Amino acid sequence: MTTQAARIISLPNKNIPATETVQTESIAHSNICSSTSNDDFLSQLADDTFLQEEILQRQKSCLAEISLLREQNRWEEIIELFHPLEEKEPEIIHFAFDLAIRREIVFALSHLKRFDEAIKEFECCLEYDPDNFHYHSGLGFVLYNSLYAAKNKEIILPSSEKKERIKKAHQHLRRAQEIRPEMNIILILWQPGRNIFTILLCWKNATVPLN
Repeated sequence: MTTQAARIISLPNKNIPATETVQTESIAHSNICSSTSNDDFLSQLADDTFLQEEILQRQKSCLAEISLLREQNRWEEIIELFHPLEEKEPEIIHFAFDLAIRREIVFALSHLKRFDEAIKEFECCLEYDPDNFHYHSGLGFVLYNSLYAAKNKEIILPSSEKKERIKKAHQHLRRAQEIRPEMNIILILWQPGRNIFTILLCWKNATVPLN
């Protein structure tokens, strides 16, 4: 003999008018839908929180991998694995965990003399965090490094582009000093006639030449 699960059907009270029965059922259905919607929202929120933690761990794993490659000066591999980040790790960008990785990408691109791409990466970082000292100072130094590479005939820059990069480098380094006034950035020692420039980054009462 087989048994079947009982399905309980509640019948409307005979004393309740038909219209009231329909209205009562409608309210009950509305409450159920509202409860279901809230449950779905909370479930989605929990899923997003779990996914966010998962992506954060992915970001840490990427940075650890980059660190190992950087120690061995394997710049090409860093770029091959992580650049452009929009294609290689879109989830990390979605949750805004990309800035630390972008800084590493800039470092690798600069070593490969791919300054145009490095500049774009720093500009992307500044869109997220426009008052970040490291992004402004880093972009200033990348711009100057590109000029130094042009001076050494490692890359080709038109004269107009050189002037524009000098201007931008000054702007970003000045902005960096505004953000961190305890730092002194002495840079405007460019001598066009001799193609020589010097950048000094120093703490107050101490000077550390970078070139």
